[in-house]
Amino acid sequence: MILEYILLLTLTVVFVVSIIFQGPFDAFTNAGPKLAARVEKNLMTGDLYPVSAQGGPLNWQEH
Repeated sequence: MILEYILLLTLTVVFVVSIIFQGPFDAFTNAGPKLAARVEKNLMTGDLYPVSAQGGPLNWQEH
């Protein structure tokens, strides 16, 4: 009886651990294209970028 209990406990732990580690991996794998699309949209529209006092976008300057 103890052998069956140990096997059942081992299988349960392996199953739970695989779910815990697979979840974040899938989330980050699937989030890459969405994040890239948001960055491209913001670059095209200039959204969330600072503007100058005249209302236009800031000019690039080398320091």
